Amino acid sequence: MYFHQVVAAAGPDDPRISCARNLGAVLSQCGESRVFVVGDAPVDAGIEPLWTFPSVGSQDGVILFHGGEGNPAALRFLLERPEPLVLIYRSPPPMESFELNDPHRAAMIHWGQRELELLRPRVALAVADSRPAGQDLEALGYVDVVTIPVGLDVGRLRRVDPDENAMQTLSAYVGDPLVVAVGELLAHERLDVILHAQLVLHRIGLSSTLAIVGPSTDPVTARALQEHARDLGIPMCLMLGALGEDALAAVMRRADIVVTASEHRGSSPAVLEALAMGVPVIARDSGGLADTVGAGGMVLPADTGAVELAEAVSEVHADRRLAQELGAHGRRRADELVLDRNISAFLDELAEVI
Repeated sequence: MYFHQVVAAAGPDDPRISCARNLGAVLSQCGESRVFVVGDAPVDAGIEPLWTFPSVGSQDGVILFHGGEGNPAALRFLLERPEPLVLIYRSPPPMESFELNDPHRAAMIHWGQRELELLRPRVALAVADSRPAGQDLEALGYVDVVTIPVGLDVGRLRRVDPDENAMQTLSAYVGDPLVVAVGELLAHERLDVILHAQLVLHRIGLSSTLAIVGPSTDPVTARALQEHARDLGIPMCLMLGALGEDALAAVMRRADIVVTASEHRGSSPAVLEALAMGVPVIARDSGGLADTVGAGGMVLPADTGAVELAEAVSEVHADRRLAQELGAHGRRRADELVLDRNISAFLDELAEVI
């Protein structure tokens, strides 16, 4: 029996790729397992282009499709295959984040919903990475949707040796506090709210440093954020860009608080990694964040503005006991979703349909 995965990747940093790698390492113990990718993603060891998928299919095999954004080539391939299909769904970013600067990707996100409808009769098991993502599938007619962040390695940074140079550089900012925001530089991440909160923190006398970590997926939005921060005179703001594992591990070890105002409906790997590191997390109840954080962090109302967000940061910084409690709750929440557990839960569900 074989368990081949197909990833419709939105880019080289698409978290679906790493999730497929992690899942494949376990599936290979159950039978033949390969990972095939279609879209804008690198092909390297363990990742093969979709056109190399074995041409002859069998009911003795299973295809696991990591979907979200539309990809006509992947859809055509999946509709022609005889194998049972398992859908592993991660909500794409909101289409509105790309309408002006990347209309093709916006169109593919929109088309992705239609693809999911066309695939529905073929799907034997549907898995979503968050409760809101599962609700999106149910709105498209899927039933018995299971919520599991399959293949997400929330504890990976705990096993990474931090970059010593980054640790030394960041040590100057610890305790003031060092506030970290992690995410793609896209409109739905609402980094504008976090920038304004940083300005408020300094106006109330807290000498915080804000470190923004994440790739410039949309260069126009990234440049606009940089210009916005400069025009407002946002103090102590570090835009670090995309970081490797060792540098990101250093940031998380030095962070006092992680904040997010994202409106993305999927799970947030960066937030879960912060929880696993024991860093207090402050999030707004928007998108999939409340579902991701659970009881592991401070969840504010969805309409929380910069002033209220700054007040929450100030409260956590001033109350050491609260910060420690949030860190402990965060570790427990992350432990519920560690790689071994989420893959084990997924395999139990898979066993019911094969």
